[in-house]
Amino acid sequence: MEDMLNLDMSNLQLKNGITLAELSSGSEFELQKEDTFYDIKENDQLNKEEFDRIYNSNSHSDEEDLNPIDLASTSFQEIAKNMKNISPDGGVMKKLLKRGYGPLVAENSIIDVHYNAYFEYSDDPFDSSHLRNQSFKYKMGSGRAIPGWEIALLTMSKGEKSRFLIRPDYGFREIGCPPRVPQNATALFIIELLNISDQIGINDFYLLNEDDRHQVSFDYINKLVHSEKLQGTKFFTQKQFKKAFNKYKQAANLLESCHLESDKEERECQRILVDLNLNMALCCLRLTHSTRAITYSRKVLNMDKNNAKALFRLGQAFHQLGQFNEAKKYLCKAQKILPKDSSIQKELKQVKENEQKFQFIEADVYKKMLSGLETNKKDVSTAESPVSESDAVSKEFQNSVTKYLENFADDKCQDECPLPTYSMSEAEMNFVLETVHSMSLNVVQSGSGQNSTIRITKNIPSFQDEQVLLS
Repeated sequence: MEDMLNLDMSNLQLKNGITLAELSSGSEFELQKEDTFYDIKENDQLNKEEFDRIYNSNSHSDEEDLNPIDLASTSFQEIAKNMKNISPDGGVMKKLLKRGYGPLVAENSIIDVHYNAYFEYSDDPFDSSHLRNQSFKYKMGSGRAIPGWEIALLTMSKGEKSRFLIRPDYGFREIGCPPRVPQNATALFIIELLNISDQIGINDFYLLNEDDRHQVSFDYINKLVHSEKLQGTKFFTQKQFKKAFNKYKQAANLLESCHLESDKEERECQRILVDLNLNMALCCLRLTHSTRAITYSRKVLNMDKNNAKALFRLGQAFHQLGQFNEAKKYLCKAQKILPKDSSIQKELKQVKENEQKFQFIEADVYKKMLSGLETNKKDVSTAESPVSESDAVSKEFQNSVTKYLENFADDKCQDECPLPTYSMSEAEMNFVLETVHSMSLNVVQSGSGQNSTIRITKNIPSFQDEQVLLS
């Protein structure tokens, strides 16, 4: 019997099932001791952080819900009675509202918080990340926050929510920050720690102020840039040129805004920027955004005036625009630097062929247009009754313009072509515009009167800001 009383009943179970009737009749039953261990599969286990988070979220309620404070009628002296001193002289007081999990905030870490800040006898916050709908990211030790914040945050862990009273000597000093912060003001902060990181991410970087950005080392920025560049190249190989461009652009923006501390870092930064701008130019070419390709290629030449790839990209961009002389100029410069490069040779040959083809087509179109004009004038002068606009344009004129625009639309190397406007009648001009519209092309006009010129352009996909071999 004594053995039975000393048994640990928490892990005993019936060996065989028993009914209520059998139990009432005094039937005997047999117990067996259950094993005290379980075969837990690896996927069933919780890591320590997950366990702490679940445990703390269930066992610690937010004190504000259980015992709310009326800030409008409660003095800071009364509030401080239930708080703990976390500074040497009582300048910073703390009250835990919700327990966090994991390690405490460390020096030099990046923290992400939500907070509200109040003055005494006011329930209207004078500062609040909640009202801005954006959490506050801060690099510990940067000195961007008041001293009391640093002391308060070092006592917090991830997921924690606490209330802090911060005296003026740990806060905004005696002078305050008029008119927003009065002189010699104690402030109450309710802070919730959302995240802690010992490394800054690319999105975190842009949320830091300029002083904090300068504290991020070039080596670490370079790692972020390398990651963005790899993602950009992945998108490029998948022919997702817009996404690739945005990744390269983001990497370039990082480098252009980072703080460089030596000539060595400056040279390395410039080398990477050359590669990124070349890649952005190539993306623009693939998206037939020729003018942007010119911009990024020229950026490279400003850093490296003899960069063959930049000269090649410029030649390709001017080729797309139908500016054959400019295309040949830059391609020939690239060829002088890389005389045996097959890509440059092939592009230069194609430019010369397209130039001859379009010169022939343009001459033929102009001739037929002028011929059509003379026919139209004769038809109009001898007509006995008014005619419609379409009838006022000769068939030869219509055929010539249509053929010219079809050749342009089908040529993948061109995204722009000129069109003569001198001596055109209003009916002929309207016919040109209607034909351009029907082919989903665009018209860009510059100048006026006899100096007026029209350029026909293809629809160019737009993308945000936002080789043939990639750098």
